[in-house]
Amino acid sequence: MLGNKFLIQFILVIWCGFINTQDLEQPTLHANPVIVSDTVFAKLGTYRGFTDDGTEYQKTYFFTRHFKGDWTNSRYFCKSYDLELVTMETLEEARAVLTMADNNSILRSYTSVWLNIDAVTLTIKSLTEWFWTKSGKKISYPIPWRPDAPNNHVGNENCLTFGRYLTSGKFGFDDARCENGGNPIPCQRIDLLIPK
Repeated sequence: MLGNKFLIQFILVIWCGFINTQDLEQPTLHANPVIVSDTVFAKLGTYRGFTDDGTEYQKTYFFTRHFKGDWTNSRYFCKSYDLELVTMETLEEARAVLTMADNNSILRSYTSVWLNIDAVTLTIKSLTEWFWTKSGKKISYPIPWRPDAPNNHVGNENCLTFGRYLTSGKFGFDDARCENGGNPIPCQRIDLLIPK
């Protein structure tokens, strides 16, 4: 089993050649939270919960007001502000983030909007074989997909996103091409991390 984790990390590193070893380290704990510019980012919300192993954590989520990018550029953009591309540790956190997006007037103003998440798959159209690139760990909960997703609609859809197509639609998860850009960049700050 341990060998499988390293194999998955190795495959992800090779497949996503831009991942460096610093990206595989644990998230940064911000004892003195980074000041996030209101001109660059809008705040999506804050979530506090527990991981599957009992670690307590709190995250604050932001998205860019004017900057847009594909999956690779989104990761680097977040990192340049001492933030991370969004990950969601539990199903409860995923549902909370989707609710925050549904209730955000800026995101709701888009006819169609998709935000990249820091997860990929090597199995096209898979409902369950998605991995966090930072840790190489498989997503441990049932992903709350939007209807008809994942669908590999345009081919080579290996990156995880969340968003919606129509102004009346609810936010949900979907697969997308990693090269897709033109959408706000979602970043997170880990405010609190208390190991079990």
